[in-house]
Amino acid sequence: MRNCGCNEALVLSTCNRVEVYAACEKRVSTDEIARCLVRDDLPHRFAPPFYRYEGEKCAQHLFRVTSGLDSMVVGETEILGQAKKAYEAARATGAAGRYLHRLFQRAFRVAKQVRTHTEITRGAVSVGSVAVDLAHKIFGDLQNCKV
Repeated sequence: MRNCGCNEALVLSTCNRVEVYAACEKRVSTDEIARCLVRDDLPHRFAPPFYRYEGEKCAQHLFRVTSGLDSMVVGETEILGQAKKAYEAARATGAAGRYLHRLFQRAFRVAKQVRTHTEITRGAVSVGSVAVDLAHKIFGDLQNCKV
């Protein structure tokens, strides 16, 4: 990402999202970041639905993500582990510097506060667990079901 003008960068990739967190000295367009990340052999018409947050809105979004508030199943905890792994990988390669360090450490603290001071994690743990619960309600004993 340095060739895009970003001093620090981190990619958070899960089954439901690909998010890029970057610290840049000057404004870099979303298209330029996408060009740095997407393979050159993809069609030029490839235009995924991007959204962009900067500054405080970026931090608020990350806080919602790591807290499980922006997940398909509100309160799921898997995203926090995925964010920690993405941060550690970026840190290990030198891609995450002091700005992303502060942002992600704060996000991890916020996620802990949300889980500690609310009952958000009392529900389903993942999309998979919701699917299994629903299947049990619809079909009853799943051992006799054939897929």
